[in-house]
Amino acid sequence: MTITVNSFLKKTLIHLKLFTLFFMICSSTYFIYNIYNIEKLQNMYITTLNNVYSVARRFGSFYNNTETVALNKGTYVFNGVSVVVKTATNAKILSTGITKLRSKINQLTNNNIWTVAVFETASDYSHFDPLRPAYLKGYDKTAINTIVKNEDLMDTYR
Repeated sequence: MTITVNSFLKKTLIHLKLFTLFFMICSSTYFIYNIYNIEKLQNMYITTLNNVYSVARRFGSFYNNTETVALNKGTYVFNGVSVVVKTATNAKILSTGITKLRSKINQLTNNNIWTVAVFETASDYSHFDPLRPAYLKGYDKTAINTIVKNEDLMDTYR
């Protein structure tokens, strides 16, 4: 009986050593692979962010050249883009530009965009593509202020 237990322990110890060695080799290889590829990932990430920023900046010229339309309080849909109006106002209809913006950003991010939203500074109206029920619940006169505060953008949003 003693011989069987000793041989079992020796075999188990050998297997444990082999597993530990294999685990260390795999972990080290994975670690080296990550070190080698982190710079590639970082460059790809920065390039994507710069491209998204560039596309978003081009949207500004579309925004500046869009006419306004008088809208009463309510929710409107123009070309698949929702416009939420809190008080009657003259609103810019940005649906064409937002659709183009969304398609360009989707190309850059492999369709990983949840929503494209454009808030007016006065927050009388906002555009959403798509409008989700949670946005209607949380939307009020201070929506932009809440977003700026939650995202810690007080220094950059001025």
